[in-house]
Amino acid sequence: MKARGLPVYLFLLCVAMRSGYCQMSHVGMSSEQQFLLCAQGVLGKPVLWQALFPRAPQDGLVPQVTCPDSREHFIEALQKNEAISVFEDDRFAFLAKTGESPAQRGRNIYYGYDWKRLAIDFHAITHPVAGSQDLSDAEQSAVVSSILRNTRGVEVFDVIEPSEAYGSDTGLLHVWLDIDIVRLGRDTPESVFAFLHASTSADSGHDDVVRLLYGEMRQGTYVPLWDSPLMYAPHRWISYRDLDGDGIKEILIWPPHAEMVQLQEYVENHFQNETGLISFDKNGHELTRQAGSLCEHDNACPIMARRFSLVPSASGRRTDIIVHGWVEHPQKTVRLRLRNGSFYYAVAAKPHGSSRSRIRQSR
Repeated sequence: MKARGLPVYLFLLCVAMRSGYCQMSHVGMSSEQQFLLCAQGVLGKPVLWQALFPRAPQDGLVPQVTCPDSREHFIEALQKNEAISVFEDDRFAFLAKTGESPAQRGRNIYYGYDWKRLAIDFHAITHPVAGSQDLSDAEQSAVVSSILRNTRGVEVFDVIEPSEAYGSDTGLLHVWLDIDIVRLGRDTPESVFAFLHASTSADSGHDDVVRLLYGEMRQGTYVPLWDSPLMYAPHRWISYRDLDGDGIKEILIWPPHAEMVQLQEYVENHFQNETGLISFDKNGHELTRQAGSLCEHDNACPIMARRFSLVPSASGRRTDIIVHGWVEHPQKTVRLRLRNGSFYYAVAAKPHGSSRSRIRQSR
């Protein structure tokens, strides 16, 4: 990507939009995400994508087109240089490889779509969590508009089929925005956790690779603060718990044991987004990311294991995670302790009572 003026361009874009674009933190950036963020600025809407980047680094990951550029030149260059087609509606742009790349940069995965247009059905659903207040219709509309102005988009994995409702020449994609309204602490503002994901099915739980956008309601106004890397997070896995004992809850993505067994092999074979336990604090810090992991920066890095248990720490103030069958140590039962904002690996967990094994820092 030829992007020498990209930082200046993004700054001017945020000023022109008068949105939270400048103050938002995009957690987990990479050259691919930088390209998509630039494309979002050029096209003026969140970018969804499919099979856009080769998986092998030596293949050259980013499309070789000038960005920023004029809208017309950008779309033309994507098609001519990279065989990337751009489909749009009022809210989203969708970028997909639809043919062999003229540049023939390494392995080129593409879908032989023969439909000419793409319909994108958008669904926004608000879920007030116990102890919080619901949004009014006007507030929800303002929140959704702000999210779509500021968040990065998500990847689409399944084949998009033509729709009977729209005709054989039109593909159909569903985009879901699940919004949780949560009071994280007694003196905190209402927190807004929004989970963006795309699906080829009208069932919101069909594809659960999501991007989390976090913001807060401040004096009746929604303020977007950060968005997350991509992660596998079905909405039914999500809860809010005070893990560090400071009176403010963290977000916890915790797969039930039965679902973990069923889904692990499927997701590993289909997506690069592994399933497992993930936690973020309200500042966008990923408490469960382990140092030295092979996770890519633009994906969350879950703790993958057969089973998890949450137990009180030795002091009783914080929460430890007992991990059974962790992929890092499959024959051990491991205790992860929270210290300095991250979970650290303790050599082993005793079968009964708390472990006092020496802790090795792993972040």
